[in-house]
Amino acid sequence: MNRTIPIIIFCLLFTVSASAGEPAPAWPAPVDVRAYGAVGNGVADDTAAIQAAIDATTGTVLFPKGTYRTTGTITISTSGVVLSGAGSRSIIKHVVDGDAVVFSPSDPADPNIFISGNGIIDLTITSDVARNGSALKLVKVDGFTARNFHASYHKHGLYFKGGRASRFTDFRLGYSGSTGPEADASMLKIEAQEKAGGGYTQPWTTIFSDFVIGGNFTAGAAIEINAADGFLFSNAYIGGSYESLVKIKNTAKGVNTVALFFDNIYFDGIAAANGTIHGMSLEEDGLALTTIGRILISNSFFGNFGKTNSKGIRILESEVTEITITGTHFANIKDNAIEIRSAEARVNLAGCIFRDVATASSGGSGVSVSAAASINISASTFASIDFMNNSAIFFQGAIGQASVSGCTFSNNTNDISNSATFTGEYKQTGNTTDNATKIPDRTGATSTIQTVAGTDTGDVSASAITLLPTSDYVQVTCHDTDGGCVLALSETGMAAGRVVEIECMTANITTIRDAAGVQELAGQKAFRCGALDLISLRYNGSRWVERWRKQN
Repeated sequence: MNRTIPIIIFCLLFTVSASAGEPAPAWPAPVDVRAYGAVGNGVADDTAAIQAAIDATTGTVLFPKGTYRTTGTITISTSGVVLSGAGSRSIIKHVVDGDAVVFSPSDPADPNIFISGNGIIDLTITSDVARNGSALKLVKVDGFTARNFHASYHKHGLYFKGGRASRFTDFRLGYSGSTGPEADASMLKIEAQEKAGGGYTQPWTTIFSDFVIGGNFTAGAAIEINAADGFLFSNAYIGGSYESLVKIKNTAKGVNTVALFFDNIYFDGIAAANGTIHGMSLEEDGLALTTIGRILISNSFFGNFGKTNSKGIRILESEVTEITITGTHFANIKDNAIEIRSAEARVNLAGCIFRDVATASSGGSGVSVSAAASINISASTFASIDFMNNSAIFFQGAIGQASVSGCTFSNNTNDISNSATFTGEYKQTGNTTDNATKIPDRTGATSTIQTVAGTDTGDVSASAITLLPTSDYVQVTCHDTDGGCVLALSETGMAAGRVVEIECMTANITTIRDAAGVQELAGQKAFRCGALDLISLRYNGSRWVERWRKQN
């Protein structure tokens, strides 16, 4: 039996009956601030008139074209009030320190009270100089709507505290401090609201889209997130802070920052000497029972970070869970494009591009990992990471599980450098380097990779590399382009039967011998190690002997 038609007819009958028998709810008529004495000439003090208009309605408050000078905080504590102007032609000019406009219930510490259905549309809030306070402060709002909104010249352009289910679109936030860098200033600040009796109301499920955030490098962060759950940031440009474009740091015990999504964002360091240091920083808070996790960054760009220690993304917080980065491009970054130093972090990178990063920091990398629970890198491109002895990927320290698969490497000083100790599986499979040469696959249940390198002697003589194998797998790089390198294997403390695989990361390792200078592999085919060649050696109790070799 088809029940679709009866259901539709029932819905239509209900709709007609309700429309015919019940009057539509009467929405409050809009009120005009000029009707309550506001002048809007930029000279008269319109504070009292604006507040009177707001207090007279639970609906829309109109700000016709003009500049409305205020000398105090405009407060909205009633649901349904929407401030509506004429875009850039309607300006609230707040000329004293403190908050300019605040939406908040009368008792925000009461966990059961929110104000709902409020908004701000086609309106600008600014000042004459940088002010201490927020241009727009939203506390415990539910379903707030902001559209075509502009805020500037305040310590926080938009301060969102304990709100939920809100949407901000087509807006612009700016900050132009005049007293130098202010670490606690941010153009967008998001945090939890304290509850009476203890605990916090977390902000959650809110969308920010089609926006621009920029300043003059005096705010500590463009966006500072101290607590959030279920936030989406999309289709945006972010630039102009001095420390981090996005700073994520929980600031109270028991609060979390989880389920953040960044899509199609341009994170711009602006490549100036006084430009932004980091694109995104997940910072250690030193607090128990806090978590940062389930963060997704997709289809975005991190670039133009011109300070020597600049990084694209830093993951430092110890209580970090899953971070996923897909389809994102990193370019023109002085230090590491991504730096991971969190023992609990589980990081997944897929389809990313790293080009011209680590351009001024010796030892910098495209991806640098010194602590992580897991790191998986797939289908990504690493190119022109060629400053000094830098690496496209650098593993060190203690790492749980790691894999590098299906990646392409081109014109890098080192492709994969690895001195980490792994407690889980390490795997590299299906990777290619210059001229489509295949990087050898490697899979192990628990692997430690040792790296050694030779430096340039400055003449045509060969550089010596002494190797005491501490791992079953060693990657050797020679930076002496004219004289090449000689690899000397120490026998100190070696037990008979010890096996080591040596991967030559460059093509100029001319000789393998023992530490006493005796040519190894005597009586067998001479071994000149080419780029990405592998040789397996076994110590027989008195000398190293060849087991097998794989030459590309």
